[in-house]
Amino acid sequence: MESRLPKDLITQPELWRCVLHVTPSRLNVAVVPPVAQEEMVAASVVLNPDAPTQLKGLEDAVYDNPLLLSDFRSVHCLVETPLCAVVPAPLATGPTAPMLLARAAGIDADSDLTVSSGEFGGAAILYKVSEALEAFLRRTFFGVTISNPLEEIGQAAVALSPRPDSAPVMLAVADTAASITLAAAQGGNLLMLNTFSVNHPADAAYYLLASRSILSLSPTDGTVRFAGQAPLARTVANIVSPYLQSVEFVTTPPELCGYGREAARLTYPLTRYLLKL
Repeated sequence: MESRLPKDLITQPELWRCVLHVTPSRLNVAVVPPVAQEEMVAASVVLNPDAPTQLKGLEDAVYDNPLLLSDFRSVHCLVETPLCAVVPAPLATGPTAPMLLARAAGIDADSDLTVSSGEFGGAAILYKVSEALEAFLRRTFFGVTISNPLEEIGQAAVALSPRPDSAPVMLAVADTAASITLAAAQGGNLLMLNTFSVNHPADAAYYLLASRSILSLSPTDGTVRFAGQAPLARTVANIVSPYLQSVEFVTTPPELCGYGREAARLTYPLTRYLLKL
């Protein structure tokens, strides 16, 4: 396999930051220069569907792109995992946290879990990354930090409705054709955060409208903002727009435009994380 990210693609990698977004089918990459006037390096590497395990597919994707093995200034990895639960923040560090995650994810209760780095809108995320995957990341990327991409989406939704008198906002994120993540917030509080698997855009439209109904949001309540790289986002927006008063599309933040055109091709969680750097 020809490398898309050769080792010599950049000079002085020790000045650059690497941010990865691992999904079940792709490794999304952003290598960020020390100053915004330089072009970032971005790629979305498809994991080999014939690999015996998802982890083996990820390992091959990393080793086939030697740039990723450089000694970067820092490496952060956003890891999608089905073993997660969004809970009220006070419960995230309490004795019932393992049981909450076990029931939500359908696994045995295990104290070896991770809590999102901070609460947002009164909520926090409990999640578990497989031991084998975490071991690979830590031995491959020195000093790597790991988080859940749902945290970026939840924080973004809360930031869109920060004050007690703020209108409700729903954020619909589709970076693949196979799922849509919905986050809703009002007055600085997170109302919902969930990812739904879909087979057709109509499925995603149903989940969006049904979620708004459950939250008692009328067609005139607030705005639905669509984000993500998949055409699914725009297709769903076209389906639901007749039933909603306000539909918008998220564009590339101006803070990232200095990194060049690649900034417009990042997954939404990657985009949100880069705003923190």
